[in-house]
Amino acid sequence: MSWVSFPEEGFEWTGPGGEPTWFETFPQICRGFCPVCGSSVASKGDEAGLVGVTLVSLNDHSGLIPERQSFKDNAVPWLAPLG
Repeated sequence: MSWVSFPEEGFEWTGPGGEPTWFETFPQICRGFCPVCGSSVASKGDEAGLVGVTLVSLNDHSGLIPERQSFKDNAVPWLAPLG
């Protein structure tokens, strides 16, 4: 799954589902789920002051290019590791 991070301050949820339903999945780390369908759409608490949003949750993600990769030791072999 691909994520993009934004500063949490000033970030606004504008889609038809509104703000996600948040669940604390780890101490002080929350995952956000669409309140309508239950899809995973966001995360907060992983990095202070940032909210992570799944790339496909954005209306237009065509200009975004991945810069780094989590769990790169488990990446598929056809995807070059990122920073």
